[in-house]
Amino acid sequence: MAKSETVKDITIAVLDKMNLNPLHEEPPEETNERIRQEARKTIIEVNNTLDSLNNKKEK
Repeated sequence: MAKSETVKDITIAVLDKMNLNPLHEEPPEETNERIRQEARKTIIEVNNTLDSLNNKKEK
């Protein structure tokens, strides 16, 4: 998988997981923290998936 495709997939996954509703009012610092937490979780999941795929390739 090309690096740009991976970055695109991660970005889409983060946006999907955040479910940001523009009508929902939330203080900016809370929104930022929620985004950071979701991004962290998603990046960990993506890294685990990539590790798993790499391990399968090596076998």
